[in-house]
Amino acid sequence: MAQYAGVEIGAVVPGEVGAGNSTVPMITAAAMGIQTVDGDYAGGRSIPELSQTTPEVFGKSLFPVVMVDRWGDISIIKAGASAQMADRIGRMLAAAAYGGVAFACLLMQAKEAKTQMNPGSMSQALQIGRILRQARARGDDPANEVVKQHDGWVLFRGEVTASVVEDKEAYMFGYGTHQLRGVDEFARHTFRIWYKNEYHVSWLDDQPYVMSPDAMAVIDLSNGEPHVNNSIAAGQRVAVVGRQAAAAHRTARGVEVLGPRHFGFELDYIPIEQKVR
Repeated sequence: MAQYAGVEIGAVVPGEVGAGNSTVPMITAAAMGIQTVDGDYAGGRSIPELSQTTPEVFGKSLFPVVMVDRWGDISIIKAGASAQMADRIGRMLAAAAYGGVAFACLLMQAKEAKTQMNPGSMSQALQIGRILRQARARGDDPANEVVKQHDGWVLFRGEVTASVVEDKEAYMFGYGTHQLRGVDEFARHTFRIWYKNEYHVSWLDDQPYVMSPDAMAVIDLSNGEPHVNNSIAAGQRVAVVGRQAAAAHRTARGVEVLGPRHFGFELDYIPIEQKVR
C-alpha cells in the first residue's frame, strides 16, 4: 500500500474486533516498527462484509485496496464500483488461493481516521478477556460479570438442541442457525440465533428479538470462553450476551448496511435496550 500510494504509513487501524482481523494488524504494525491504533473500523464488533465498516457508513471510499495471499501474489484494486464488489473480489481471490488473503485499505491521515473509527476497542477486548478469566478463576458467572462491567445484557441461557448450517454458496462465509432450550431463569423458553459469520438475528420464543447492528456473542456457561459459529454443537450449555451498537451503526445508513433487512429478513430494527426492557 505504501509503495503504491507513495506515502509513509505511520500506524495501522484494525478492521474489526475479533480473531485475525485484530491480531494480524498488530503483528503487521510490530513487524513494520509502527503503532497499532487502539480502535477499529467496525464499531467495536465483528462484521461479515467490507460494506459494513463505519467509514462506509460515513461515505468514505475504501479504495485503493491491496490484497496479498499466502503465496505472495499481490492484487491492487485501484478503484472500484463499491465496497460490496471489493469484498466479493477479495473472497474470490481467497478461494483461488486456497485460503485467506490479507488486505490493506482505507488509507487516510490520522486527523480523518479519528472521525471514522471506534476508539478504545482493542483495550476493551483485552479487558473483557481479563474479566472472563478472573470470573472463571473465582467461580463466578462469566456472563453476569462481563455484562455488569460493560453495559450489556444476558439475553438467554440454554442448552443447544440443534445447529443447522445453511447449504449455499458461501464464498468464505458461514451461514446457519443455532437453537437453544432454556435453563435456569430461562427454563421453558426457547431461543434461536442466526449467523452470517457473526450473529445477527435472534428470536425469543419464536418472536423476533435482538438483531444487528446491535452485537451478540455466545459464550460457554461453564468457563466464559466465546463460541464462534462453527464451534457450537448440540448438548453445549451457553449464554447469549448482547450490547448496543456503536452510534454510527444506529444511523439510518448504519441500519441499512447492517440491519436485518440487509440479511434478507423482513424485520424492522428495534434497539436492544427496547427489546430487553
